[in-house]
Amino acid sequence: MKIIEYQACYKKQVEHIAMMTSSKAMVDPIHAKFTLAMYADPYLDHGIAYLIEDQGSIYGYILCASNYLSFMSHKKEILNKMPPAYHKRALKEWNIYAKYQEHYPAHLHIDLLKETRGMHLGTQLMQTLIQKLKEEHVEGLMLGVSLENKAAIAFYTKNGFHILEQDEVSVVMGLCLK
Repeated sequence: MKIIEYQACYKKQVEHIAMMTSSKAMVDPIHAKFTLAMYADPYLDHGIAYLIEDQGSIYGYILCASNYLSFMSHKKEILNKMPPAYHKRALKEWNIYAKYQEHYPAHLHIDLLKETRGMHLGTQLMQTLIQKLKEEHVEGLMLGVSLENKAAIAFYTKNGFHILEQDEVSVVMGLCLK
């Protein structure tokens, strides 16, 4: 398995992984549209993406918008692709990120299929992305994660992230890159 840069020929496989790693998307087609519109397609269209690839198959990815303000210039396009019932949720999440965008202008989304977990591929994806962001002189990186996802919080902490904000259901974490 190796890390490669995203190519459009892998879009359907990336979208499939986004579905497979979201329990709600697998059972609710409306939530599936939201998942793709919020956490996959905008990054593929307007961001940086690295994939875990082996013999033409994709097993995971890291997606990143390196500049929050530039990414948000596509907000209307993103909202138009998602079910209206999820607009309020998307706006709330974006507003949280807006508070931290000055010092953490990049934000990411990472997913790995279960069979690749524990192989340090997530760390390799993270290191590849961080190196790219440093080359682009990006000051910091942020993300949001459910408080229920203890393994993800431990992974991000191990990779240098710290908590910026926490509420009853989620946490926003940041990593300084300077």
